[in-house]
Amino acid sequence: MINKTLLTSSARNIISRTFSTNNHVQIVEVSPRDGLQNVTQTINTNAKIELIQRLASAGINKIECGAFVSPKAVPQMSDSSIVVKGVMGSV
Repeated sequence: MINKTLLTSSARNIISRTFSTNNHVQIVEVSPRDGLQNVTQTINTNAKIELIQRLASAGINKIECGAFVSPKAVPQMSDSSIVVKGVMGSV
Protein backbone atom coordinates (compact mmCIF):
# COMPACT_ATOMS: atom_id res chain seq x y z
CA MET A 1 0.00 0.00 0.00
CA ILE A 2 1.24 3.50 -0.82
CA ASN A 3 1.69 5.91 2.08
CA LYS A 4 0.03 8.98 0.56
CA THR A 5 1.22 11.27 3.35
CA LEU A 6 4.78 11.07 1.97
CA LEU A 7 3.74 12.22 -1.52
CA THR A 8 3.32 15.69 -2.98
CA SER A 9 -0.24 16.86 -3.60
CA SER A 10 0.12 16.43 -7.37
CA ALA A 11 1.41 12.87 -6.90
CA ARG A 12 -1.53 12.12 -4.59
CA ASN A 13 -3.92 13.43 -7.26
CA ILE A 14 -2.34 11.28 -9.97
CA ILE A 15 -2.49 8.17 -7.79
CA SER A 16 -6.09 8.86 -6.81
CA ARG A 17 -7.14 9.30 -10.44
CA THR A 18 -5.21 6.20 -11.52
CA PHE A 19 -6.68 3.92 -8.89
CA SER A 20 -10.19 5.28 -9.18
CA THR A 21 -10.36 4.77 -12.96
CA ASN A 22 -8.08 1.80 -13.72
CA ASN A 23 -7.85 -0.24 -10.54
CA HIS A 24 -4.36 -1.38 -11.53
CA VAL A 25 -0.80 -0.14 -11.77
CA GLN A 26 1.57 -0.77 -14.64
CA ILE A 27 5.23 -1.19 -13.76
CA VAL A 28 7.85 -0.49 -16.42
CA GLU A 29 11.39 -1.76 -15.84
CA VAL A 30 13.89 0.93 -16.89
CA SER A 31 17.19 -0.37 -15.52
CA PRO A 32 18.56 -1.49 -18.92
CA ARG A 33 18.12 2.11 -20.11
CA ASP A 34 18.12 4.48 -17.17
CA GLY A 35 20.34 2.47 -14.86
CA LEU A 36 23.01 1.44 -17.34
CA GLN A 37 23.41 4.85 -18.95
CA ASN A 38 24.99 6.15 -15.74
CA VAL A 39 27.57 3.38 -15.42
CA THR A 40 31.05 4.65 -16.31
CA GLN A 41 32.63 1.34 -17.31
CA THR A 42 31.69 -0.21 -20.67
CA ILE A 43 29.09 -2.95 -20.42
CA ASN A 44 29.24 -5.72 -23.00
CA THR A 45 26.31 -5.83 -25.43
CA ASN A 46 25.68 -9.52 -24.68
CA ALA A 47 25.50 -8.74 -20.95
CA LYS A 48 22.81 -6.12 -21.64
CA ILE A 49 20.85 -8.61 -23.72
CA GLU A 50 21.16 -11.24 -20.98
CA LEU A 51 19.97 -8.75 -18.34
CA ILE A 52 16.87 -7.98 -20.38
CA GLN A 53 16.20 -11.67 -21.05
CA ARG A 54 16.46 -12.43 -17.34
CA LEU A 55 14.08 -9.60 -16.49
CA ALA A 56 11.61 -10.96 -19.04
CA SER A 57 12.04 -14.49 -17.66
CA ALA A 58 11.21 -13.14 -14.21
CA GLY A 59 7.83 -12.06 -15.58
CA ILE A 60 8.43 -8.40 -16.30
CA ASN A 61 6.57 -7.60 -19.50
CA LYS A 62 7.38 -3.89 -19.97
CA ILE A 63 11.12 -3.25 -20.27
CA GLU A 64 12.89 -0.21 -21.70
CA CYS A 65 15.84 -1.83 -23.47
CA GLY A 66 17.84 1.24 -24.45
CA ALA A 67 17.78 4.75 -25.80
CA PHE A 68 18.46 6.03 -29.27
CA VAL A 69 20.58 9.03 -28.36
CA SER A 70 23.92 10.43 -29.46
CA PRO A 71 26.75 8.06 -28.48
CA LYS A 72 28.77 11.15 -27.58
CA ALA A 73 26.15 12.16 -25.02
CA VAL A 74 25.42 8.69 -23.63
CA PRO A 75 28.12 6.17 -24.62
CA GLN A 76 26.40 3.23 -22.87
CA MET A 77 23.45 3.50 -25.28
CA SER A 78 25.57 3.39 -28.44
CA ASP A 79 24.65 -0.26 -29.01
CA SER A 80 20.90 0.09 -28.37
CA SER A 81 19.92 -1.02 -31.87
CA ILE A 82 22.01 -4.19 -31.49
CA VAL A 83 20.56 -4.82 -28.02
CA VAL A 84 16.99 -4.47 -29.29
CA LYS A 85 17.71 -6.80 -32.23
CA GLY A 86 19.30 -9.31 -29.87
CA VAL A 87 16.36 -9.23 -27.50
CA MET A 88 13.77 -9.42 -30.28
CA GLY A 89 15.59 -12.36 -31.81
CA SER A 90 15.25 -14.26 -28.56
CA VAL A 91 11.52 -13.69 -28.15
